[in-house]
Amino acid sequence: MARYLVVENEIKYHQILMESLLALDAKAQIEIFPKLEDFYIKLRSIKNSERSDFLAFDLYIIDLGASQLKDWKKIFDDFVLQARPSTAICLTGHDQASLTYKFLQQFSIYNFIFKPFDPLITKETIHLALNTKHPTQSVEMTTSQGNSAFVGIVKDIELQAISEIGFVTKSDVQIPEGSISKYLSPLFKNGLKESVWAQCISSHDDLKSPGFYVNRFQFFRIETTALNNLRKYILNHKQDAMAKPPFDVSALGSAEFIKMAIVGLDTVENRHYKSDFENQYSNLKVEFVRPVVGIIFDHQIVLNISDIEFPVLQKSFRVDAVFFLITDNKLEDSHIKKFAGQYRDVFLAPCDRSYLYKKVKFHYPELSPTDPYALVTINCHDRIKAANQIQVSEINELYLSFEYPRQLSYREFRTFVFLNQDEDQIIEIPAFCHFSGKKNSALSGQPPVYTNQFAFFGMTDHYLKEIRIWLLHAHIAKQPSVDG
Repeated sequence: MARYLVVENEIKYHQILMESLLALDAKAQIEIFPKLEDFYIKLRSIKNSERSDFLAFDLYIIDLGASQLKDWKKIFDDFVLQARPSTAICLTGHDQASLTYKFLQQFSIYNFIFKPFDPLITKETIHLALNTKHPTQSVEMTTSQGNSAFVGIVKDIELQAISEIGFVTKSDVQIPEGSISKYLSPLFKNGLKESVWAQCISSHDDLKSPGFYVNRFQFFRIETTALNNLRKYILNHKQDAMAKPPFDVSALGSAEFIKMAIVGLDTVENRHYKSDFENQYSNLKVEFVRPVVGIIFDHQIVLNISDIEFPVLQKSFRVDAVFFLITDNKLEDSHIKKFAGQYRDVFLAPCDRSYLYKKVKFHYPELSPTDPYALVTINCHDRIKAANQIQVSEINELYLSFEYPRQLSYREFRTFVFLNQDEDQIIEIPAFCHFSGKKNSALSGQPPVYTNQFAFFGMTDHYLKEIRIWLLHAHIAKQPSVDG
């Protein structure tokens, strides 16, 4: 028979808390006090030999709202000295400007329940708190089984340098080469959107700072508006240009001729690609090619302007060929990682020619430009946000579950970002690890995969409304279209 301690200053909320506990546990024994002082009076009336049994509650729900925020830490610490260490604590209170997430995270609590209480949210939060470190299903709340909308784990990072090709960061962990994430900043403004995809192309020891790594990222599938806005920013800060830029397309190249294959129809509309590229580089021979089963072409560079899929292309060219794609398909976020593992870059048609030529040169330095390219890299220490996309398997207003390549610690905090398809609104919500466990279905010989369940922390009415709207839009976007 479980016992619950409730300290709630506002009598009108006693009923909601009691109903929530009884709905979860019909035999619940609830000790309820209007003030902590009343609880301590009761505690002092109990014999020392019996106090341990009295304090053996299965959940503590404590309202500190009657006290000033500056006193909360001492009051809480005094209470924790009395509480059973293994028992989860939920604090309650009204939303106020100084009640920040940073302030709340200093308390060793399971979660914070904001007033006025939403009966369903209150009950579900209590249910999670009673099942810490275990995978927990919702009692009544509708749960989505994942969708294609973007959800990512956010990390705040500081730039070191930036150009129209990409940017440089410093980190205390090595970034896997080829990994790709979405980055959020006003630097990348594109209408209502403020994000770009960028791929790590190198991560090496920082010789000036032992224990740190210098990471270079290239923009991947950047849209023209974002590119032009970035160029304006760089031009306005040209006084910060680097003498030895980490992104260089000024090398003279090789004297040997290089072959480029254009995979697409040899039409009047497409022939400008051939003439333009040959005019750009003095050592480049361009041909239209159509893959044929059993024939391996020896072109070093492949520009795909067709709808032929990459696996077919790959079988038709030499193993060291580098591939680029021009497409009028904007590509769903869920497909970006696949394309980033196939092509050096993807350009949205109609593409920016100057950018196209520089990126091809960047990835194939042996090319010899007819006229040297101007590429400015500036010192830049703006802070941006990296959003590492995760594949959500389950999500509702209170928690989300996803698979991750490593196990995360209980109560480890992360911030999650939620974007809708148009990215006209960015929602960032802090959450903590409720459960992390090895997935049983991981294939033998494959790297381990962990299922992680994160509970949203301190969900105010504002954030509840935002996540509900996001879930609604994501659900609608997921539904198949029905023709007339």
